[in-house]
Amino acid sequence: MVPRRIVVVWICVVCLFTLLTGVTRAANETDRDTPQVAAIRSIHSALLKGDHAAIYVDWCHPHLQKQLDENEFVKGMESDFGKAVTQLFTDVLKAVDEKAGPDEVLAQPQEEEDQYEFILVPLEKQGRGRPRGVLWHLELQLHKGKWKLMDVD
Repeated sequence: MVPRRIVVVWICVVCLFTLLTGVTRAANETDRDTPQVAAIRSIHSALLKGDHAAIYVDWCHPHLQKQLDENEFVKGMESDFGKAVTQLFTDVLKAVDEKAGPDEVLAQPQEEEDQYEFILVPLEKQGRGRPRGVLWHLELQLHKGKWKLMDVD
């Protein structure tokens, strides 16, 4: 018969190993994200919460902020356009998480090295045949070390 103390220690070791494996796995999944995908995840989270003012302040590139003030941005995000933006972020993240190939999503730097884009290829290919209000292109630009929303189409 195995002494009770050894059994308790063994159970503690197994539990600790299981806990550490789970923590490491979660950390690795987060670490897999590029800085651009991490920015999209953060913006998407704020979109789902309806925190549009915070998105404007924290996640909109100054170029976008010059085009719209905070009230205009919030009003736009509360409209059907905002729903389309949220859907675009959802679709891009789904494609990234499913490791979709280049026939589904393109994630690539643009001509300028501080710009990055995500293109939903099937929607882009539809061109003018795309349903009205459906977005297919998400553009980020680096600003002071942080990837920020620059444009959507």
